[in-house]
Parts: sequence; structure tokens; C-alpha cells
Amino acid sequence: MMSWITLNLQKPFPFFFNNFSNNLKLVISLSLFAILFLWIFQPNNYLENRLIGLQIISFGIITLIALSFNLLYLPKYFPNLIQVENWTFLHHIVMTLWNFFVISFLIFLYKVYLFEDCEPTLSYFLQSQLKVFSVGIMPMLIVTYQIQNKQLRSIVIDPPKVSEPNEKEIIINTETQETLRISPKELLFAEAQGHYANLVWQENESIKERLLRITLKDLLNQISQDFITRCHRSFIINLNQVGEVKNNAGNLKLIVHLSSGETREIPVSRAIKKDILERVKTG
Repeated sequence: MMSWITLNLQKPFPFFFNNFSNNLKLVISLSLFAILFLWIFQPNNYLENRLIGLQIISFGIITLIALSFNLLYLPKYFPNLIQVENWTFLHHIVMTLWNFFVISFLIFLYKVYLFEDCEPTLSYFLQSQLKVFSVGIMPMLIVTYQIQNKQLRSIVIDPPKVSEPNEKEIIINTETQETLRISPKELLFAEAQGHYANLVWQENESIKERLLRITLKDLLNQISQDFITRCHRSFIINLNQVGEVKNNAGNLKLIVHLSSGETREIPVSRAIKKDILERVKTG
């Protein structure tokens, strides 16, 4: 269990929406959410009974300042501190908690020294932390889900080089004694069709297909290249030919771009989705 948690915490994760303009939109959206939430619900344990409008606007501005500093200023001017290229899910959790802390600390200072409605005690500071967390946890969970969904839904990549393909052609033997001579690097994918397999490959800028009496398991054994793998009970695929990865509602698909300009979507079984995605991303 602990190893599973550690593995997931160390997985690469985007620094929120990974560029300045999108993160600026995120900062503004979360600040407006804070204002609207407090304006609509006006929780008694969060707002004092005087100058409510001023408090709400002030809290929104504080949220804007804190998130702008953490998500926009720090990555731009302190890249060694916020190493976006090495960002992991653990970093994302720590940064989210840090956002909560900074916002609640600024609100605490505002209420003690500007609004002057409380004493600067540890108890009140901890209450401020809890209140900010209770208001902010839901939108931050939604943001985290959107980031992860966007990461998996459309990951555009250069064709990965899982290994150096063997330039030598191989001869595929079938159950009917039929043979096919093919270079493994030219194979795009193969689809099981009953007791047959339909092979699709690229040859001299043209797409070829051939239906052979052979199982995918036997086909894989004969090809014997680690960049060609089974991704679904009905498909094997050449990972070096994957140009895009899409995830819709948890259904992962590998996109193969054909020389004709068309694309083919190859499904990935849920049981091996993480392994296939990792191989494509790190290949």
C-alpha cells in the first residue's frame, strides 16, 4: 500500500495549467469563485456582522494576490525553486496546501491589523486556516481533476523511440502456410478478427493491409520487438508510430497518423493503461 502511494506521489504532474496565460486565468477564476461563494452563502463563521461587502471584496483581493505570487511570480522569477519540468503530484499537493496557508495567513493579518476585529492569537490563526481550507478544498479538487483529465485526454507527443527497430525484414508464417515479409518498423498495428489478424503497415508512403490466419499472440512472438506490444485483447501496436494519446471518460486511445492524412484510434485495455501511457511518454 505504501509503495503504491509513494509511486503515485512521484508521478510527473503539470504545474497547474503549465503556462502563464492559463495559470493567470486560473488565478482570476479562483479569486472570483471566492467572492461569489462568500457573497451567496455568507457563512457566519467566516464573515463578521459589519461591512460584509468590504470583507468579501477584500478576501477576493487577498486570494488574487496570494495565488498570483505562488502560481505566476515564483515560477517565473525563481525557476530553481519551482522546477516546473520536474513537477510531481506530491509537489502539486504541497503547493495546494501552501496556497491555503498563504491565503489564510494574509486574511488573518487583515482581520487583526486592518479590520481590527480579533486578537492575534494562535487559536484564531488556526481557525482562519480551517475556514480557508473548508472554502477552498472543493474548487482545488475540481482544478486538480481538470488538470489530470487534460493531461490524459490530449497528450500530443513526438513519435517515441522505445528502442532502435531492427531494420531486417522478417517473415511471418501463418496457420495456412501463407507468409508475409515485412519490416517490423513499418508495422502500424494489427487487429484481431476472429481467428485472423488484420495487419496494417506503411510501405513507401502508402498504407497496406492484409488479413492473415494467425493469432495476435503468435504474431507478437514472431515479430519479437519490444516497441511492438499488445495494448488490447484485439490489438497490437507499434509504439514508435503513436503520435497522440487521448483519454475520454477514462478510455485511453492511441492515435496513429497515416501517411494519407487519416488517423486510426487504437483502444487500450484499462488493466494496462498506466503501463502503456508510461511507455509512450518515456519512450
